[in-house]
Amino acid sequence: MKIATSVAKRGKDLLLFPHFGRAPYFAFVELKEGKIESIEVLENPLKEHEHGRGRGIIEMILSKKPDSIIALGMGRRAFDHFRENGIKVYFYPNIDDKMPLLQEAIDALLRGELKEASEPFEIEDDEHSHESHHRRNVA
Repeated sequence: MKIATSVAKRGKDLLLFPHFGRAPYFAFVELKEGKIESIEVLENPLKEHEHGRGRGIIEMILSKKPDSIIALGMGRRAFDHFRENGIKVYFYPNIDDKMPLLQEAIDALLRGELKEASEPFEIEDDEHSHESHHRRNVA
């Protein structure tokens, strides 16, 4: 199984990034027999673009052929494109407004704690502004 997600880096840790299309990186996690076999991290080449960003990101992720996506939030357009291409979308609950470790999200999926989403879930822009991103001390 291959899982895609938007991430930021803090030291050696990969953290789920709250704004899918603006993430500094995307991680592609290959699972085999319930364990992480490999993680490929790619820089988001469109993170600074304002218009047309979504389409390029969607195409890049689709080219990696993930089975599932784990996200904190995702807009309607991306959500619909992924679902139309047979990709399951799971939203990780962001209870205390911190960016959880990628490993925590993978573990929750493997334990069956995440349910496949039927609707998109968008995080408010003011909560996760560019300034907020820097206050969290992530790349």
